[in-house]
Amino acid sequence: IKTRYLHLNNRIINKGDVVYKGQEIGFTGNTGRTTGPHLHFEYLKNDIPINFEHIIKN
Repeated sequence: IKTRYLHLNNRIINKGDVVYKGQEIGFTGNTGRTTGPHLHFEYLKNDIPINFEHIIKN
């Protein structure tokens, strides 16, 4: 399982770091081709993007 957080203005952690529930990892930003500050979150299994809506609801 991998997660990706894009458009961050500032990262607190680095690739490969272990993170824990509730830990801050960065700050929302306006990087890349965006119209305003936001977070783009990806959840991947075997490097394939997964619709994680059902995971969050459960």
